Amino acid sequence: MPADAVKAVYFGWQMSQEIRTIMVSDIASLNIQKFIMEPHRSKFALIETPYDKWKPHTAAFEDLIRDRLRIGKETGQKNQGL
Repeated sequence: MPADAVKAVYFGWQMSQEIRTIMVSDIASLNIQKFIMEPHRSKFALIETPYDKWKPHTAAFEDLIRDRLRIGKETGQKNQGL
């Protein structure tokens, strides 16, 4: 695939920092935008944050998101507010 075929890469917010760092260094010389996809803090949605502006969430926030997703699966609820 030609290098200019890829315009952006979207990383998951729970992805290993080590893997993310390797991938970012592999594409550093290419003109590719990089984003982190993360949960919105107050509703069931994803937001894209530019890679260079993203800051990892606190452990408490990650636990909150996981609990809400788990509860939603257990009760069969979809799109519950985060």
